[in-house]
Amino acid sequence: MQNLDDVETWLTTIRAGVMTSNWEFKLEHMQALMQKLGDPQEKFKSIHVAGTSGKTSTSYYIAEMLRLANKKVGLTVSPHVDSINERVQINGQPLTKTEFLKQLNSFVEVPVVKNASLSYFGALLALAFWVFAEKKLDYGVIEVGLGGRLDASNVIKNPNKICVITDIGLDHTKVLGGTLTKIAAEKAGIIQPGNHVFVAKQAPEIMEVFARVAYKQGAALHVLPNEKIAQTPDYLSPFQKRNWALARSVFEFVTMRDRLPHVNLEPTAKLQIPARMEEFKVNQKIIITDGSHNAQKIGALVAGLQQAYPGKKFAVMVSFVSDKDVTLSESLKELHKISDCIIATTFDAQQDAIRTPIDAQKIVDAAKQIGFKNVISESNPELAFKILQQQSEEYLLVTGSFFLLGHVRPQLKKLQ
Repeated sequence: MQNLDDVETWLTTIRAGVMTSNWEFKLEHMQALMQKLGDPQEKFKSIHVAGTSGKTSTSYYIAEMLRLANKKVGLTVSPHVDSINERVQINGQPLTKTEFLKQLNSFVEVPVVKNASLSYFGALLALAFWVFAEKKLDYGVIEVGLGGRLDASNVIKNPNKICVITDIGLDHTKVLGGTLTKIAAEKAGIIQPGNHVFVAKQAPEIMEVFARVAYKQGAALHVLPNEKIAQTPDYLSPFQKRNWALARSVFEFVTMRDRLPHVNLEPTAKLQIPARMEEFKVNQKIIITDGSHNAQKIGALVAGLQQAYPGKKFAVMVSFVSDKDVTLSESLKELHKISDCIIATTFDAQQDAIRTPIDAQKIVDAAKQIGFKNVISESNPELAFKILQQQSEEYLLVTGSFFLLGHVRPQLKKLQ
């Protein structure tokens, strides 16, 4: 493979093969490959992060804290925001495109990889495990792709693994179940015997699931008290306060267990995480991009924007994956708290699984019922972004699916 377009073509072929075969989402595929590769996922100390909301931010925070302690740290997240090499990061930076291609080309030439049955996500995750082991990293922060129990990342069996489970909400209900307790159980499926598990205090029914699974597995459950969340920098948004405090609790435990040096963690609270309330200034306007793709995340985003930009009204450009239609009205009601203008659009998804967007007209109809005054439909996301910039509001927001941001961020970077 000569460039990242070649990589995408290869991964698309893998995805197409999965969709047209009897391939099932189960751990056996990944377990078999890891064993044949010598279990690279066990060659470094792991922090395994699951959850509905906040797992990417929490993963970034943990990795940055460990980096400040002078440790070599790998990070793998999904979906990627700008470029596929974000899936394999070392010490806060994605592999360069040249290094990513070098590593991937070496990886796919390994005979057991050639014959492996993997998904798009699984292939990139296996590459990350392989690179982290080959680079002899101290730690790997591994973000779960979907759920936990049957996620391809759930092949780490080391009892020293640390599990982190962020806030639970109703998302991917067709796969994970239609109740908070069912979803919590799927997320808690990453807990292995002897692990230490870190969670922030949530609804009683969710906490009961975590306690039950931890007890069954002989794992130690650490519950972050609310007062620890309150003891975070004031400039953090409400949802990032929870994520940063949870990351800090994990780091403090690792510091004690592994005898790491004590470091000032406050600079990590200013870490700009891609597509999480990320601010751009373009032509006298403030443009915020955020991949909040369900009602729970949209609500947290709106609270964060109200804190950061009190009293400001936003023109909003939005699109959602089709499986979010059940919470569409709730998401739009949250956005209506900060906006009277909404531009509905679609996207072209090219990552882990085939995703289709909600029809823009359906978003328009729901927005009109809620009471948005200015409602526009433009299915082409590039044109929709131009329309967004033409609105009278000084503050603009692009949110919803991460896949929508893939259309917008390249344009934003050209405008900087």
